[in-house]
Amino acid sequence: MKHNAKRISAVILSAVLAVSSFTPIHAYADGDVIQISSAEDFAAFSKRCTLDSWSKGKTVNLTADISLSGTDFSPVPVFCGTFNGNGHTISGLELDGGNSYQGLFRFVEQDGVINGLTVSGTVSADGAQEYVGGIAGSVRGTVRDCSFEGVIDGTMYVGGIAGITEKTGRIENCRVIGMIQGEKYIGGITGRNDGSVSSSINHARINPLAGGLSASLEDETPADVTDNALDRTENTLENARDTAEVSQDTGGIAGFSNGNIINCTNEGGVGYPHVGYNVGGIAGRTTGYLSGCTNKGKIQGRKDVGGIAGQLAPDIQLIFSTDTLDKLDHELSVLSSLADSAMDHTDGNRDVISRRLDAISDYAESASDHTSDLADMTVDWADGNLEVINDLMDRVGDTVDRLDEITGSAEGILNTVGEGVDLLEDCVNETGSALGAGAKGEQELRDMIQKMKDYNAIQKECAAAIREDAKKMLKALAEGDLEGASELAEDMEEQAAEYKKAGQDKRETLKKFREAIADLPAIADKLRGSAGSLEEAMDTLEHVSYDVADTAAEVHRLFRDLADRDDIQFQTLGDDYKAKGDQVHDSVSAIGDQLELLNQEVGTTGDTLSADMRSLKDQLRVISDILDDAADDARDTDKDELWSDVSEEEIYRTTAGMAEGCVNNGVVEGDINAGGVAGAMAVESAMDPEDDIEQVGDDSFSFHYETRAILLNCENRVPVTARKDYAGGITGRMDLGYILECRNYGNVESTDGSYVGGIAGSSSSTIRRSQSKCMASGKNFVGGIAGDAYNLLENLAFVSVRDAEMYSGAIAGRVDSEGEVSGNRFVDNGSAGIDGVSYAGKAEPVAYESLMAEENAPEEFRKFTLTYLADDTLTGRVSCKYGEPLSGLAVPSVPQKPGYHGEWEPVGEDTITFDHVLKAVYTPHVTTVESSARRDDVRAVILAEGTFHEDTGLSAEKISEEKNREVWRISLTGDLGGEGEDTETYTYRFILPADWENAVLTLKTDQGMEAASAEKDQSALVFSTGLTDFELTAEKAGTGVPGGWILIPAIGAAAAAVILVFFVVRKKKAAASQASAAPAEQDQKAEKDSPLK
Repeated sequence: MKHNAKRISAVILSAVLAVSSFTPIHAYADGDVIQISSAEDFAAFSKRCTLDSWSKGKTVNLTADISLSGTDFSPVPVFCGTFNGNGHTISGLELDGGNSYQGLFRFVEQDGVINGLTVSGTVSADGAQEYVGGIAGSVRGTVRDCSFEGVIDGTMYVGGIAGITEKTGRIENCRVIGMIQGEKYIGGITGRNDGSVSSSINHARINPLAGGLSASLEDETPADVTDNALDRTENTLENARDTAEVSQDTGGIAGFSNGNIINCTNEGGVGYPHVGYNVGGIAGRTTGYLSGCTNKGKIQGRKDVGGIAGQLAPDIQLIFSTDTLDKLDHELSVLSSLADSAMDHTDGNRDVISRRLDAISDYAESASDHTSDLADMTVDWADGNLEVINDLMDRVGDTVDRLDEITGSAEGILNTVGEGVDLLEDCVNETGSALGAGAKGEQELRDMIQKMKDYNAIQKECAAAIREDAKKMLKALAEGDLEGASELAEDMEEQAAEYKKAGQDKRETLKKFREAIADLPAIADKLRGSAGSLEEAMDTLEHVSYDVADTAAEVHRLFRDLADRDDIQFQTLGDDYKAKGDQVHDSVSAIGDQLELLNQEVGTTGDTLSADMRSLKDQLRVISDILDDAADDARDTDKDELWSDVSEEEIYRTTAGMAEGCVNNGVVEGDINAGGVAGAMAVESAMDPEDDIEQVGDDSFSFHYETRAILLNCENRVPVTARKDYAGGITGRMDLGYILECRNYGNVESTDGSYVGGIAGSSSSTIRRSQSKCMASGKNFVGGIAGDAYNLLENLAFVSVRDAEMYSGAIAGRVDSEGEVSGNRFVDNGSAGIDGVSYAGKAEPVAYESLMAEENAPEEFRKFTLTYLADDTLTGRVSCKYGEPLSGLAVPSVPQKPGYHGEWEPVGEDTITFDHVLKAVYTPHVTTVESSARRDDVRAVILAEGTFHEDTGLSAEKISEEKNREVWRISLTGDLGGEGEDTETYTYRFILPADWENAVLTLKTDQGMEAASAEKDQSALVFSTGLTDFELTAEKAGTGVPGGWILIPAIGAAAAAVILVFFVVRKKKAAASQASAAPAEQDQKAEKDSPLK
């Protein structure tokens, strides 16, 4: 049957080859040189490349730009010749099928070379969607001076140039522009690199997952990409969000690199906030060599997030020791020689003795075989348990991380709810007098408030317990304690159930509270708004409570499922191992028995043979001791003793597991393990020993692992922020490895966690001759070099440690008691060296001026900057010198924000002694202020409505008071706000005394008096005016003539006016009389003086 199948396959293959041999190729061919000038030429060339050897030795020249739009193009299957793009472009590439290994070329073989080609379009794959690249799916040869512009989409091994670069592969001087999306092993240049990538630049955004993808794609996709391709890609990226939470190994150049990345630059943003593991500006995860690389893009992710590498995983070698086996072989050879010598000394008893010696030889061989089996079993135990633990970590780790994320968010919401409950309590206290002291309604409200507080406390305790159980469970997994981990998972589920119940009870109590205040109109208005806001917070918390319970149950369910499966079992050095060891001992014992019998049988044969028997017996004892010691060592081996870190010893002898001379200029933001160069220096929890570990030596039961992880001469110049634990200017978390001569000049912060350091957030290894100038802030374990440290040698720090509650220092927050601290110095800036204490010769302060006078003083320590940010947007930078007064600096204006008042944070010093990042503080305008003066100690006398700042005050001072009349001095104080230059009109609400129905109001200022046009609103008179400082007179209405007392001066004034008129009229009459008398006297005088008389 198999023979027939082979014959049929041969016939089909022959037919295919025969047909293909007559298929014309439209490209111009001159021997082994092929010219391509059209899409038809390229399609024909692609078909010819179906046979892997067809292109071998051929040179293909692209002589013009060509477009594949509208053509039925399939990728070039395999290429092993030389393809010269000659600077031309192949545009309109649209690939969306064909399963894995997708690109313009599917495979570029070891002899294949792609030169000087630009490709633009969209590339994705159906099915597994693995090994997807713009130029090639897989590169075993060389891709040089090439570019891709467009969108790449896949699941695993996805890159702008290649999906995977194999060990023999080379990518040189290439460039990518656009967007790249995937789940694992995602890189701007190559998804996975086992070969070499050099002098290449990525401009593409990697796994952005941002909203509004259409606009983003249109901005970053070449014009020749069709709308259909754009829509298809957008749909693909939208669908990818469902699986993005598990994305890992994402980098600006390579997702994972086990090879070399040299002199490469990333300028594209990588990752998305709070999503993804192992996210790096150059490599998401690396065990290879990074040298001379620069990142300029913003790097974001959840865990292990770094400016250069998300995780610098060590190069690991499994070293088998041959000492024991060599010794055993030697001693067995000695035994054999002794046996041969004894044979030579036998006489008549030769046959009997020969049989005994043959038996001894057989038993010795059996012992040797069983010993070899023991060695194999020990190796299998080591590798098998690593695989099992990593399998469990893969299955459980993501779920536990999600649970940690949810409970972390829940704690924030619980704090908000707690503040809301406190606000309700304050409201009840303020309005309690309206009910009367000790009223039943008031006490019921207080009881319900206390219940809500108790439920909130229960939820906080449960959340903390769940997170602690999660940490212990992962530790138990790492130690192989599956039973202990399962018990912790069960406890987590119980805690989550209690958490959920407390949330439900709290919500039910709030419901009863709202019903209760409805029956108490005296305080209902005051409480209703606060209760409504609290209810919104509890709605959110309820959803979180269900998430906590469901996720904890999922963890426990995982363990129950694992317990029912046969594929997850921890191997132990148990009965089989013991049985094999017993067989070794049985064989050796049998040799002893044979020797004893042999000794009896030859006891009378002579002194020489007796001496031979004693020699054999002594040699057997030597062999037995070797076997016993080896077996005991294997049984008693502590897993911690299996690992040794040789980074420091081999720093100048290896390039594996090293990043050297790399610079990060891109902001780094992560949740856990965020670093300016490497997010974490640690063994990858999901490693596959067979894939990631190099074996040295032959199998034996004497072995250990050697690790190498080195950061040498690397630098970070931008801020690093972790939301939780482990933030460092160079690395967030350093479980192993060696940091030498690295520098950090970016601020480091944990917004809600601990372990923050200028070089390392936490270090369990060695940091030497490194320097840091930064601000470092976090809850606990905050240090200028490391938050928590082991070995610190000859480091220099100039830091400002802020906000730390415990364990902080200019060098370290805490140092392990077994670690070494020597030769560290720090600029005296108000903090002691280690946890509040400085140590001569170990962590010693130095004056700034003295340090700068040294010959090799760091140049960066001379530079100081005030950075001004408004809503996280850079407003300006001001460069200054040490000791320069702040008063002489040109400070940028705070950008206006409608409805808010803005001002810069205070610097906190009069002269510059450090860098500062100053944020604009915007406070919403206050719309109502009230006086401290009260009616019956409850209601304010007067309120003002308008646009105010938070420091605006309203004062009301009683000047005088009579039975039906009050006089107050009213003043608005502080910054009155107002967004325009026009004078604002304010609305005042004057609260009437309890026994007044109405009143007449008059306003008096330095300019005079005016009547207030007031309207009655319940118990208040409301009026508007532009005045901010005036005297208010209130006259109770209905006390006589309208206006009351104010008519008295008015009547007086009227009377005065009447008297004045009387005197004026009288004066006018007198004047008139005098005027009429004057002409008569003049006539009489004229008549008397007339000459006619």
